[in-house]
Amino acid sequence: MSKSKRKAMITSKTNKIIKLIKSLEKKKYQDKYGLYVLEGIKFVKDAVINKNNIIKYIITTEEYTEDYDDALEVDNEIFKYISSTKTPQGVLAVIETKYCDINDINKNDNILYLDTVQDPENVGGLIRSSVCTDFDAVILNSSASPFLSKAVRASAGSIINTKIILDEDYEILKTLKEKGFDIIASTLNGKEDITLNKKNNVLIVGNEGNGISDECLKYATKEVKIPMSGKCESLNANVSGSILMYKIYGFL
Repeated sequence: MSKSKRKAMITSKTNKIIKLIKSLEKKKYQDKYGLYVLEGIKFVKDAVINKNNIIKYIITTEEYTEDYDDALEVDNEIFKYISSTKTPQGVLAVIETKYCDINDINKNDNILYLDTVQDPENVGGLIRSSVCTDFDAVILNSSASPFLSKAVRASAGSIINTKIILDEDYEILKTLKEKGFDIIASTLNGKEDITLNKKNNVLIVGNEGNGISDECLKYATKEVKIPMSGKCESLNANVSGSILMYKIYGFL
């Protein structure tokens, strides 16, 4: 963002930018405007450094305005009004949503595939783990938007460091299988001692209640089961997906 003269403090909830930011709490307005909100001092600084992000606005309270070029200053009451956190840090950015496509996937990439994962916190947590384990992209099929505030917050800012791709009717998954990717599904009937490759994988994480759909599962080339004590049948989607990503990466 380019340098400009410091603007007057925004103190009204009826300000058009404040109304826009408030509307972005809902997916339909994120889709309408192609924008989402990222909160937090560190996360916003990372977004500024990462040149792949197109930042529309940076909003701060008085103590942080001088830290950013072109920041819009608001009073504490207004910041609390537009913040989605209980203890706002005083810095947020409005960023353009960016979706990639299958042409952005390369041979030997590792891909996380979310099949009807409905909890935005699970979506965000899985995105965070995918970045931590050097996965190259996240594909979503009928899953919660990764740009919802709960998902962005659960991703701990990792949303700005990965490729997000939307699939429909498993067309991309089918194409990746045809291209030779190993399609890995975590199921109760899978094998515990299966060998996983370090590259060229698509790891499927299924719905929190119903698991991976039959339509999706038919594309799997490997079914894996995470060993457990026997006192419970399954793990949370975020936990199981993260364990398998760490296994593929080589940490486990």
